[in-house]
Amino acid sequence: MQIEESFRDNKSARYGLSLEWQGCKCPQRLAVLIMIGTLAHTLLIFIGLSGVSAGLHRQFQANTTKHRAVLSYAYLALRMIGRKLDTLRSRDWRNGIHEFRQITASYGDHLHA
Repeated sequence: MQIEESFRDNKSARYGLSLEWQGCKCPQRLAVLIMIGTLAHTLLIFIGLSGVSAGLHRQFQANTTKHRAVLSYAYLALRMIGRKLDTLRSRDWRNGIHEFRQITASYGDHLHA
């Protein structure tokens, strides 16, 4: 995932969590809001990865590219919630968690080198 995609998913009212409307000026409250947004975004990534594992991403893509996911995992999860979430099997959840672990496994490697 690109960092710009992550910002969009957190900030945008159209594509994400609507943090652009929060209007907070207090740094402490903003820090808590960003932390909550980060936790929510992480959960959305889990849901989105599980949806890709189940092949549900194809139902939400408007373009002709069907052999790969083009939507962000968070955006996909927001579209799945309330519509397709109940169709996920435990295998899909496990695959989503496994994929998340693989994606994030090397993030901190440069800190220990």
